[in-house]
Amino acid sequence: MAGIGYPISQPGDIVAAVFSTGDGAPPHWAMLLFLECNSTGLGNATAAVYHVREGARGWVFETVPCVPEIELGGGSGSGRCKVLVKIGSIKTIAFQDGSYITPTQALLNRTHRNHLKTLLVPLLQQIPMRVPPEDRMLETRFDRRVWFRAAVRVLRASGLVRCERVGLLEEECKEYFREASRRERRGYAGVVRAVSIHGR
Repeated sequence: MAGIGYPISQPGDIVAAVFSTGDGAPPHWAMLLFLECNSTGLGNATAAVYHVREGARGWVFETVPCVPEIELGGGSGSGRCKVLVKIGSIKTIAFQDGSYITPTQALLNRTHRNHLKTLLVPLLQQIPMRVPPEDRMLETRFDRRVWFRAAVRVLRASGLVRCERVGLLEEECKEYFREASRRERRGYAGVVRAVSIHGR
């Protein structure tokens, strides 16, 4: 498949993720920011997950920890990751005093690490919990996938991801999800990992 070939994530990578809920419900769409990464693969990688969930009072934004190769955790429902597609990265982190550090350097200091984990929160938590104007011709109701599309646009506007056509990225992720499901039916476990062909 075109685009597949992204075996190792780096701290600061921004990744589109699709999780299987395992209960017949639609896939769970989220954004991940990789924090710690194993040099040989994703087995011990950790990430901050940015997503929405539906609660008693409607949809809410939340950030939870995640081991992408294994699960979506943090008390918001379980799910197994099937697709990871890199769509951008944070190269440096700027501070008010004018200094800069890399995401890898941020992991060495607890304060900087927490800053890295929450870096995308101000951008993503402002997304309204309704179908955005750009999607009203396509969507009739708000859900995690609709939020994901809005999140890509917000991150693109901030210069953190390059993706001119959100619909093409969504279709790319859906195709990888189908491929992961086909592999699973044939007895092969694992996550389909790729660099987006629409985010270059």
